[in-house]
Amino acid sequence: MSQRMQADVLYLDPAEARPGIAVLVKQGFDVEPLVDWIDECGPTVFYRIRINSTLDESAFFDWVQSLVDPFDGDTIEAGLADPPPQLA
Repeated sequence: MSQRMQADVLYLDPAEARPGIAVLVKQGFDVEPLVDWIDECGPTVFYRIRINSTLDESAFFDWVQSLVDPFDGDTIEAGLADPPPQLA
């Protein structure tokens, strides 16, 4: 069964983020920059990515890491997506 999954990823070098994000978009991920996340020690950039997947959480984490690793990226956290906010 397909579930909505999400991961938080970072790129240590912002120059590597653009090609790394292009790979994620090509795989079908929705990509959201986390502009309020700041690394005080460097130019790191952060993203939240989401996609529907039939993978379990462990396999999903490994898949995301395999996609971001070639671009000096790192998966911080991955698993089931947060539910959408409730509309009032």
